Amino acid sequence: MLIQAANENTIEYSVELIEDPGLLNTLSNLCPREGSFCINLESAYCYLKIDDRFVLEFFSHMKEKLKEEIELPTYFSNPTIGAHISIIYPEEIKTEDMQDMLKNESQASLHTFDVSQFIKISVFNKTYYVLSVLSPSLETVRKKYELPTLLNFKGLLVPFHITLAIKRHL
Repeated sequence: MLIQAANENTIEYSVELIEDPGLLNTLSNLCPREGSFCINLESAYCYLKIDDRFVLEFFSHMKEKLKEEIELPTYFSNPTIGAHISIIYPEEIKTEDMQDMLKNESQASLHTFDVSQFIKISVFNKTYYVLSVLSPSLETVRKKYELPTLLNFKGLLVPFHITLAIKRHL
């Protein structure tokens, strides 16, 4: 399963794979499929900074195609982050020692990834349009800190991904 609840607590969500090989191919070839390891030193949030074109090109294409009110992800309002792939969420950090080790992780080390699937996830009163990505080197980072391959996003286990757009539900 691509996405699942982290524990027995029920989280209502739905997942839909969107078949759009042309879009996946375009995004895969748009810009380098690599990024730099980054960490927010205050929260220890770890992410791979990638080319903003992944999101901006998708957004303009999908806004026309979907005919829905979608928004750019909120991280575009924070110019220090922009397009990225989450590696470790702050909530996943188990100890202060782990946080200290993460802060010493090799900043700006390059990691590559491959675009895998285009997914629509509805959860937490929002619909997220995401590209799941595969990256053995990012998996290695998580294993180094004894974390599972799937990220724990608010109790939902999710693969590495690039959030491309959001639709808010009222």
